Amino acid sequence: GIKATLSFELEEELKTSTMFAYTQGKSDVVGTPDGYVMRAEQSVELMGATLALGYVKTDKDGTAALESFGDQMPFEEGNYALSTNAKTPYITASYEIEGMTLGAIYSETSYEDAGAKFKEKELSLSMGYEVYTSLEASLIYANVKNNDATNGDSYDAIKVALEYKF
Repeated sequence: GIKATLSFELEEELKTSTMFAYTQGKSDVVGTPDGYVMRAEQSVELMGATLALGYVKTDKDGTAALESFGDQMPFEEGNYALSTNAKTPYITASYEIEGMTLGAIYSETSYEDAGAKFKEKELSLSMGYEVYTSLEASLIYANVKNNDATNGDSYDAIKVALEYKF
């Protein structure tokens, strides 16, 4: 795979970043087809507020089980973002001030299951606070709506997270 990020600081308070990632997998497991995951994102940061637009696309044949190696997607839930032939446009917004971060992510994943087409929409809201250097506590709310009555769930989730970044 490959990942490239190009960032510019146009002024002290204005930054922009472009990211592209492509991962291809080959599987030796019978019934697990080869495939890829592609992700592109463009963001702009102005005075502590960040807005980003992104897109995730998976191969029409599968992902060679790439999703089993860890979730690198920006979504809190993202249940079908790495499904076969999934297409997910998304938008994120965040604001950071005095150690507090407020964030929002909205995504719509179009995916297929047994030849039928479905859509899952997700809205996630988060509030995080840096309790110690590199340690953040967060409260996260996710609202997921899925039009697949058989396999997809529509639900609300509330989570508390403690994250150490190094």
